[in-house]
Amino acid sequence: MSKERRKVCGIDIHKSFLVATILDHEGNSQTRKVHQNIESLLEFREWIMTEGCDSVAFESTGDYYLLNLVPKSGKSNYSKIVAKINKENGYVESMDIYDLKGKKFKEAFYKYEKVGKYWNASEVIMKDLEKNHSTKILVTDVKFDQGLPDDLFLVENLKPADIKKSE
Repeated sequence: MSKERRKVCGIDIHKSFLVATILDHEGNSQTRKVHQNIESLLEFREWIMTEGCDSVAFESTGDYYLLNLVPKSGKSNYSKIVAKINKENGYVESMDIYDLKGKKFKEAFYKYEKVGKYWNASEVIMKDLEKNHSTKILVTDVKFDQGLPDDLFLVENLKPADIKKSE
């Protein structure tokens, strides 16, 4: 038994933008071009929610989604970050980071392992392509569900770390 959909959204993914069309059961449609930056994507999400879409479908090819993330303000040292997302599990597999001139200058690669019922990034390798240097972060001895209250993780409870400078 299939549910009748009152309103749906279809998305066509291009290199630097999306084209989205909302169609209702009477055949009325609205189409918008959406740029691939955080502000535009959040506005796009709000549009879909406000319109009350029952489902959203988009084109994709291959085993990964590519997200082209562009800073909202001019305060960033990056011009964009391209994130490769595994379609099967939704995890970031890698990120390419571009400088303000549009040249890729860093790469990040992620590996995951299951800890209990949760998946966790167990290894992150960040490569600086200009300096020919890599940093590997290993995450070990992770524990989940330890009874910590949720409000412990609110922004107002964060405190700066004490950083000791070596002389």
